[in-house]
Amino acid sequence: MPGDSAALCERGVVIMRIYISGAVTGTDDAEERFSKWEDFLKEAGYDVVNPFKVCSSISDWSHKSLMGICFRLMDECSAAVFMPGWKGSLGANQEYGYAIGKDMIIFEPEDFDDLISMCNTCNSVTLEK
Repeated sequence: MPGDSAALCERGVVIMRIYISGAVTGTDDAEERFSKWEDFLKEAGYDVVNPFKVCSSISDWSHKSLMGICFRLMDECSAAVFMPGWKGSLGANQEYGYAIGKDMIIFEPEDFDDLISMCNTCNSVTLEK
């Protein structure tokens, strides 16, 4: 995991804006999954970028063009959350590579306990998975 989530509070790093990434194409529950994570992170006190909300209103653009929008959204974030199942998504894999290139703090499913702990410690909000 790029970045050390366990030491974020100790280093005084505050994540201001978090990007949500996950599979969209070929799924029927993307809106629900993205909204769930958006609500969870907002409750923890973070500014959240939900690309599904932005891109779902654009119906006639190519996948490549939509990914360009997603990359611009990621430019405004310091961290990214990759929801379970992201590795099977071409777009989420592209976002992962982009996040590494930007040296963003990355949370994958195995890091969610760290993310919850960080939210609880840094923002005084008690959250569960």
